[in-house]
Amino acid sequence: MKITTLALCIAWASLSAAAQAAWPERPVRLVVPYTPGGSVDTLARLVADEMGRNLSHPIIVENKPGASGIVASQHVARATPDGHTLLFHASSQVSLPQVDANAKYDALKDFSHIAFIGEVPLVVAVPANSPYKTLRDLQQGARADSRLSWGTSGIATASHLAEELLNRDLDIKMEVVAYRGAAQQLTDIIGGHVAAGVSPVPGAFPYLKAERLRALAVTSPQRLKTLPSVPTAAESGLPGFEFSSWYGLWGPAGLQDALVRDIHAAVHKALSSDAIRKKFDELMVERGDDSPAALRAKVQTESRLVEQLVKDNRIVIQ
Repeated sequence: MKITTLALCIAWASLSAAAQAAWPERPVRLVVPYTPGGSVDTLARLVADEMGRNLSHPIIVENKPGASGIVASQHVARATPDGHTLLFHASSQVSLPQVDANAKYDALKDFSHIAFIGEVPLVVAVPANSPYKTLRDLQQGARADSRLSWGTSGIATASHLAEELLNRDLDIKMEVVAYRGAAQQLTDIIGGHVAAGVSPVPGAFPYLKAERLRALAVTSPQRLKTLPSVPTAAESGLPGFEFSSWYGLWGPAGLQDALVRDIHAAVHKALSSDAIRKKFDELMVERGDDSPAALRAKVQTESRLVEQLVKDNRIVIQ
């Protein structure tokens, strides 16, 4: 009886190992919460294509927009945890459940954290003809004129959260005007309809280069190679101020640890390729530790920050 039980255990372990080693057994659906052509979709397709070159089955990007990304997140959270339905999302994956009652998921508990993809620094920008040339100039202007406002690309976006952080750390009360996307936001900053805005550097860069926008500061820990003359927020009088828009890869909660390791290994190999490195440099995406632990830590840190911001500023999606 003992021999039979032992044999069965060995057989079961062998079958389990074989099943795990087979990933992917079929094409993998990589769900993106926005329409084609945006920054999240662009990065997802780059990573999916590179992963597909190294795997036995393709990684197919599936755009599932709706409710600011909630539709896609909830879809993946409810998927079978077999590694064949994954989520490629931005940092708003963390903030949305805290500002929108329609987001019926927990960013920590309802997902398996697979890989941190990278981050994009933000820039504090004003119209090219603005009287403000530094972050301190803007601070003084906001204290002198309560009508000054920020333009943001949307409620709970990295742009919005960074503006609320600047209001707090600069001790000012600039109203935040929300737009439906970065294109509208940047257009109204250029036109002077709002005094300033925070935006991911890749989207703002063409306007900065064309001198239609002026950069006051960047939110990265160091100055950027693309904007070497622009000081960091820390250099501008806000020690320790750092904020970015970042991207991650998640699966449904319940993925086996071995499966998470397999998927992460495939992502890591793709991110380490020369093709991805070159393209990320062009898109100003900064890589870091891409491990599952790094992504989970990022989610935990940002979740605490967003929770406090939401509480202090009563941020809600209306």
